[in-house]
Amino acid sequence: MSESMTLQPIQVDGGDLYWDGDVAPSVAEVVVPIAAGIDVVVDAADTSTVVRWRVAEGSDAQALSGACAETDFHERLAGASNGREIYCAAVHLNPLWTRRALTAAIARWSVAPIDEGVLMLDDATSRHLLGDRVESYGRFALASPTLEILGDECLGGELSSSAADELAIVSLAAADVLSETAWGHVMIGIAAQVQAITTFDDETLRRWIEELVDAASHGLVDTDMAGGVRTLRPTVSSGYSDPHVLPLRILAWRGAGTPDLEATLLAGTESGSVILSAQLAPGVDSNCREACEMSAYAADRRSGTLLSTAPMTWNGHNLVGMLDLSEDAFADACFGVFHASTDLHDLRVGDPLTALVEVDRFMVESWRSRRAAVAARYAVDSSSDSATRRAAMSAVRGFIRESLEAAEFAVETLMNMVSELGDGSAVLSVLLTKRIEAIKSYVRAVESGNDVQAGGHPLLCELLIARRESDDAVGGARW
Repeated sequence: MSESMTLQPIQVDGGDLYWDGDVAPSVAEVVVPIAAGIDVVVDAADTSTVVRWRVAEGSDAQALSGACAETDFHERLAGASNGREIYCAAVHLNPLWTRRALTAAIARWSVAPIDEGVLMLDDATSRHLLGDRVESYGRFALASPTLEILGDECLGGELSSSAADELAIVSLAAADVLSETAWGHVMIGIAAQVQAITTFDDETLRRWIEELVDAASHGLVDTDMAGGVRTLRPTVSSGYSDPHVLPLRILAWRGAGTPDLEATLLAGTESGSVILSAQLAPGVDSNCREACEMSAYAADRRSGTLLSTAPMTWNGHNLVGMLDLSEDAFADACFGVFHASTDLHDLRVGDPLTALVEVDRFMVESWRSRRAAVAARYAVDSSSDSATRRAAMSAVRGFIRESLEAAEFAVETLMNMVSELGDGSAVLSVLLTKRIEAIKSYVRAVESGNDVQAGGHPLLCELLIARRESDDAVGGARW
């Protein structure tokens, strides 16, 4: 994505400074707070390159320059603050801030099954390494039971060497932050024991690779793709959730092209009713806050006009909502779910917005596959036997292929949208073209097979297979 950026001016808005690289994200934008009043935006696909930033009036601009790798950036900021016209290209986060941004990206945009307790440990560690002891303390304290469980699994030979290496970093950070508590002594012991392990079982690593393939690979061909034939039976319609308007990993994900919503028209009702159902992801507590704050909607497929909304409740491991909708309206309706925090104006319903939902689903799927390839490649080293290395490289090739297929499908969808736009849609055409350029740049990066940027190596949660149900740790919790 960064290769398409050109020099852009640092703008002054009142007392604020901001810069915009004027590029679209290939996968999705991630906002990363650097300090009070200072935010940067990166693409989930490349958490080292800053595509937009803002320094609020009165904020310490040095915090931004200190987070970046470019040594002359503070001079440019000072010049812009003094009223000079300054142009600059994209800056890059240093490895520690790249790691922090990656953690935020995984938390917000990964559709992979993730142990939320382990992700909390990754989050706490990234904050600790940046000196944020206050925020890391609470997260480490809450996720300490998960860390104890992982320590036991590591000592029992159940983790790969790469996961053990990352676990050692996490446990050392936890021991430092919690040093004045009883947990701190436990963490010190875990860190020492994990660091002392020097031999690992290749069979354990091969089993992990097999589990990774099983958990992360869905395939990309489906008989009911978004935008295709939508009516399976006269009274049942499938739908696709929008990753922008609900917490990811709360609904079961079976692939970008597989419907995750089902709308059923109830026969015999006087005014017309539709039940919209969505399956919760394994390990998600149906009583968790996010699950209790979901709503269903029906909208006219052509105009995007909302026809009905209703709160969702849980039934078994499904979320269900009862919508008031006539049989005639049902035939031309599309359906979706959204979190209570969503502004209704942000719902992307009706043509052509539903196609953008499709693009985003395939791009988060593509990124998920690419991250799985990174994890599989990172998990083996020269000490692994040849059979294990072959298994890992086979998995890497498969994930890369799936990543590229998903991204190419997204590009094809966007190009079709551009070709169908009329003369009065020049602004939208420009925006779509920028997204196409960004995804093509992402595809080139995936095809190159280059190593990830410093700080972009797999998180601990990416080197473990998520538990399928809640346990004594916080793996099934939402945070």
